[in-house]
Amino acid sequence: MAQTAYGAYVTKNFVPGGGAGTGWFELMNNNATGQLQFRVTGDTADVSLNSATTLALNTWYDVVATYDGATAKMYVNGALDSSLALTATPAQTSDPLYIGRRSDGSYNNALIDEVAVYPSALSAAQVARHWQAGGYVPGAPTGVSAVRGTANKATVSWTAPSYAGASAISGYTVLTTGGPTQIAPFAATASPATIVGLSGGQSYTFTVTAKNSFGSGAASSASGAVIPTGNAVPTVPTTVAATAGNLQATVSWHAPTSNGGSSITGYTVTPYVGTTAGTPQSVSANTLSTTMTSLLNGTTYTFQIYATNAVGPGPAATTSAVTPAAVPGAPTNVLATAGNAQATVSWSAPSNGGSTITNYAVPLVRFGTVAGDAVAGVVGPATVPTYGVRVYPVMLAPPLFGAVAHNPSRDRRLLPPHRRRPSRT
Repeated sequence: MAQTAYGAYVTKNFVPGGGAGTGWFELMNNNATGQLQFRVTGDTADVSLNSATTLALNTWYDVVATYDGATAKMYVNGALDSSLALTATPAQTSDPLYIGRRSDGSYNNALIDEVAVYPSALSAAQVARHWQAGGYVPGAPTGVSAVRGTANKATVSWTAPSYAGASAISGYTVLTTGGPTQIAPFAATASPATIVGLSGGQSYTFTVTAKNSFGSGAASSASGAVIPTGNAVPTVPTTVAATAGNLQATVSWHAPTSNGGSSITGYTVTPYVGTTAGTPQSVSANTLSTTMTSLLNGTTYTFQIYATNAVGPGPAATTSAVTPAAVPGAPTNVLATAGNAQATVSWSAPSNGGSTITNYAVPLVRFGTVAGDAVAGVVGPATVPTYGVRVYPVMLAPPLFGAVAHNPSRDRRLLPPHRRRPSRT
């Protein structure tokens, strides 16, 4: 069986050309790439969600596509695969629902089973329950219990699920809840499992899921709470701050109020654009500032900083948002026209360096000597006394740079008409 380019699985209210306001929904192949595509009122990139998963031929998949008025989402085998924020208002019509094609063709060479359409977008939990109810993945483990072990550890035990699903159980995942920081999921092949890196004196519970070749099943009921012994992780760093520069930002902090009973071994600083994390940077325990480079001018960042000791990483503190930027470029096309004891100066705006230009400074130059800023705060052509001029873009300094930034452009000297000499650039 070969994949059909743009073969449709389910379509509703297809309108050639589409556009916001039409009742267009399509779940189809994304050309012949092996990915799926979910279209909402059109086929342009802003309203078309492509799956991250590349589907294999001759393999069954459970696929769910939802749109809640703000975000399109695609789920594959019960798990969120991809999402896209978009704004569209599909019309509700009596047009038929097509399965395996759309109104103008786009037939699909595929087997389709158990199609369902809902009046509202399913939640992630609902999608997962539907997938689990299909019987492909294992049931939930039972009898989950936990006891504290040696310092900063707990031992978790469970009973395998009575139903393994459509293939043999291949492993388990232990999820930890509680404490000051998120503990990473722990992969185990069988019961019991020892969870490390727990903060001493903190309360934790545990759940377990089983998985097979089709995916993970439902989570177990939570264990009883345990409180590990041992030292704690550090508390949050204090007095965190960030100052933006050109393609970089300097991040500073003070040590946490408590090291948890174990010496701090280092700090980690992670840049964020919204909720998307960048590359973290680690520094030594005696370092309380660092410069984060390779940032994008004009992009807003926050930074999270946490301390680590022998137990593990502590909770993170977050800086206020900053936006790196460069000083403005030099204005271009600077022109000056002489008049009676005055000159009119005009120019073209330069690159703003990633931050809005707030005004221009136009100093006067007589025989190469700056005579003073005759016009300040102007944002376009200005009329100034004669002689020569230089045009400087000015950008707000704090909080970006801590000092006013001037970039001089070329100058043009002017004399009154009765004394005019050749212009010089």
